[in-house]
Amino acid sequence: MRSLTVQFRLLALSLGIFILANAAPVWALPARRAITPDEFWQRVDATLATLRGLKTQPKEVVTPALDKLADEWAQFDTLTLPDPQSAGTGGTSAPLDTSFLVFQLRQHPDSIDSLINLFTDLKNAGQGNPTRSFGAADLAALQPILERPEFQWDRPPSPLEQWWNDLWARINDWFNKLFGQNGVNIPIPGDIFTIVAIILLVFVLLYVFRGLFSDFISEAAMDEEQMAGDELLTAETALQKAKDISRGGDYRTAVRYLYLSSLLTLDERGLMRFDRSKTNREYLRSVAAFPQLSVSLRDVIDVFDRVWYGFRTLDEDSFQHYVEKVDQLREQKK
Repeated sequence: MRSLTVQFRLLALSLGIFILANAAPVWALPARRAITPDEFWQRVDATLATLRGLKTQPKEVVTPALDKLADEWAQFDTLTLPDPQSAGTGGTSAPLDTSFLVFQLRQHPDSIDSLINLFTDLKNAGQGNPTRSFGAADLAALQPILERPEFQWDRPPSPLEQWWNDLWARINDWFNKLFGQNGVNIPIPGDIFTIVAIILLVFVLLYVFRGLFSDFISEAAMDEEQMAGDELLTAETALQKAKDISRGGDYRTAVRYLYLSSLLTLDERGLMRFDRSKTNREYLRSVAAFPQLSVSLRDVIDVFDRVWYGFRTLDEDSFQHYVEKVDQLREQKK
């Protein structure tokens, strides 16, 4: 039962690490900033030039280059629109979502052509846009359309989301006091559901770590107690202990005592010296001069390693098959 618990926790731990590794980009986003339309289209042209240059490059060059492009696009979250009434570039701001472009770049496609086509279409769409400015009358005509239900996607934050946003703002203020106003800008990591999922995952991993290390410590303590008792065992007492334990269904521990009985038998016959500090491979090397005995001992060791160290479960038939192998080894002379 203990081995199954350890295996389950190892599986949960591996899954948690995999999820955290894939969620890491959410926490590692660069500081966001605004971009003007001219800068946006210049960025599109620069990305196209880079992609075309990557077409003939090996994968070890392409992958980090695409990640760098994705990081560059991920930093923009606001589009600063020019003020038509002013000669300057300052004006109103609009949210800019580059997540689709970032996602496509991070996919690292085998063919760069798909990314080139994507940014070419984006460039062509930009060149086809009208350049004239729209006035209040033009925007008024859009108002009835924008009031339709399908466009009413925006909503005020829930109390929990508002609390999280306020907390994150206070964290940013604290960092800015430490490093200066322009030193650190940590983005809010995802929506509230992602945040809750990550927090729950962290608690699950803490539980897994705690239980896993507890199991390992218990296993180590049990091994020390058993090894201390091994000093008093003989081949026959180890064999009898294996039989007694197997009747309770603990085949894993029974396999260990069967293996000890095999080693002690060889020691008592003068074929090798039993020493608990030796490894299993060292035992094999010590009987290398006896090929037939070496083969039999190797079979016994292989099963023991899989069951004791690999936590392989045994049913009654498999255990009885192992008993037969041990009996054959105990009966061998050389």
